[in-house]
Amino acid sequence: MPAPCQRYWTGIQPECSAPIHFFWNKARTKGLPDNYGDSIRIVQIGNLENNMCCGTHVTSLSQLEMIKLLRVEKGKKNKKKEEGKEQSTLLHFMVGRKQIFEKFNDMYSTESQLSSTLERQPCEIHATVLEMKESQKKAKQKIKALEEENVMLLIELFKEKKPTQEIFSLHRKTIQ
Repeated sequence: MPAPCQRYWTGIQPECSAPIHFFWNKARTKGLPDNYGDSIRIVQIGNLENNMCCGTHVTSLSQLEMIKLLRVEKGKKNKKKEEGKEQSTLLHFMVGRKQIFEKFNDMYSTESQLSSTLERQPCEIHATVLEMKESQKKAKQKIKALEEENVMLLIELFKEKKPTQEIFSLHRKTIQ
């Protein structure tokens, strides 16, 4: 299954947060060893995923406030299904208004710094970085060609001098 486009994930994001906004109190818990003395909340996303709560125990899913879908990536092939070996999909997301706003503030700060450093509008940053990478690649190729040309010229210069010794040594500092 090809990865759905960003527009699709943006569109279903409100659906993911809807049960939270409607104060969904349903939760499934899994008991731990007897010496633990409490239970851990399991977050279940349909038939897709079950994950233990990451430390903050909420009495109701409404306390999570919102869900932000971040990205989708291919997971490992499912070893249980021998025939087709279906590809799993990993969905990265954040939960909680505070955490999402903190992440947004961090991203906005980074974007502002990049925009200032590159002297470009935020919407131009990606294209500018791609141009810089291409320019760097061409510069490296040119440097390599010039180094090879320099070596050939040094060899010709050495041959013209007709050295009197059998062994010739040339030491140069390399620029890093």
